[in-house]
Amino acid sequence: MSGPKVVTVKTRAQLRAECLRRLRQVERAAELWLERVEALGEADESVRAAMAERITALRAMSDESGFGDGALSGERSAKYARQVAAMHRAADEELAFLREDLAERELRLVERAADAKTTRRRRREHRKQLLQALSAQTSDAATALAERVRAAGEGDGLDAMLGEGFAWLSRNADTATGTEAGLSDAQRELAEALKSGEAQQSFDQWRAAQTEAERDPRLHRLDRHVAELELLAGEAVAAPFLARIESLEREPDRVRRNLLLDSLLLDLGEACRADAQWRRQRAELELQIADAVAVLDPAVVAELRDAFEAAVAARNPARIAALQARIEAMITEEVEAHAARSCRQAVLEALAGLGYEVHEGMETAWAEDGRLALRKTATPGYGVELGGRAADGRMQMRAVTFDRQRDRGRDRDIETLWCTDYRQLEQHLHHTGGSVRIERALEVGEVPLKEIGAESASTPRDAVAPRERNR
Repeated sequence: MSGPKVVTVKTRAQLRAECLRRLRQVERAAELWLERVEALGEADESVRAAMAERITALRAMSDESGFGDGALSGERSAKYARQVAAMHRAADEELAFLREDLAERELRLVERAADAKTTRRRRREHRKQLLQALSAQTSDAATALAERVRAAGEGDGLDAMLGEGFAWLSRNADTATGTEAGLSDAQRELAEALKSGEAQQSFDQWRAAQTEAERDPRLHRLDRHVAELELLAGEAVAAPFLARIESLEREPDRVRRNLLLDSLLLDLGEACRADAQWRRQRAELELQIADAVAVLDPAVVAELRDAFEAAVAARNPARIAALQARIEAMITEEVEAHAARSCRQAVLEALAGLGYEVHEGMETAWAEDGRLALRKTATPGYGVELGGRAADGRMQMRAVTFDRQRDRGRDRDIETLWCTDYRQLEQHLHHTGGSVRIERALEVGEVPLKEIGAESASTPRDAVAPRERNR
């Protein structure tokens, strides 16, 4: 048994509201995920069906219709609590899955696009090398072949054209002039082998002749950053960097070109990081708006949506962050106010059923004053004091006396009786689908029974258990 105590109360109405909020968050996250997957060209009927199935299962977990609106027995109360906990776990898992799945899809597509860019870059390099080699030849056949190489597109047809050009060069070029023709030592050796029949002529061998030193790894990082911006941020964001790449490729000075490449890589890396942060902020804000729909007035939500669209249009991270903080504060304030009201009403209703004098307006008085004292009809001169506004469900409860001239020998008995009442209050909250947990408690008789003035107690009017008001 315990005397004065601090408890945390959570009502069924709170649990229901939390489940609905989580469900709306997941539903909105699923909508955004599907929109993005479709934009990436990754959605098909199986993807949509799997998503719909998971959302349906989550809705079923948040459906409490099978428990009815009345009291819950001990077993059904425990089952209800397990269902609520399972729903929250499932919601967390679904949100994590959506984030990870989208990130994996985006990464796969970015890598694919980067590889394609690297392939196109190397094709251009190979064409340039082949044209340099052909320009050293004086025959009409070499000139005609060079024209065909210049006219070739960027696709697989270019590979075939380059293969044909290299094969011709290996058969007809003078290896003695290989260096002047723009061939590396490895390429000249391969050309000699091809001429003597020691190897099969192929463009794959031409590409294999390129050393790792010639394949600057920075170029692939460059392609990857650009692919990421084009795919995830949009072509408008990537356009200035593409212009810088074109300028870089035209730079004749090797030293300056390397400096420009290093600078460009730094700027691209920072742009990718900034865009990733921007997309995270925007996604988080989207879910906050969904949360606001479940909590705030529709007119307020409409105003927040307008502010969101303006911040997104301006692509302003600072405005997004400020709006996030504003919405979070508004949601927290409203949720805490509703939770506190629900807790106060539930406790007063339970105490009214235990014989304490509860009257209309007491919940409001408790909220305004931060404490409330209730008389108990069966023990004149004694009652219970409720402290704290229950903003987070926390409140203090203790037996009190309104009579300074009492028989103090009864004080310990009164505290013991209050312990019995508290256990019944716990049972009432559990039977209605709520919960109560003791955070701190003193032993019976550890401190003197608190004395408060009789004017602070509830006055005997028509006892009406408070009801939760519509918000």
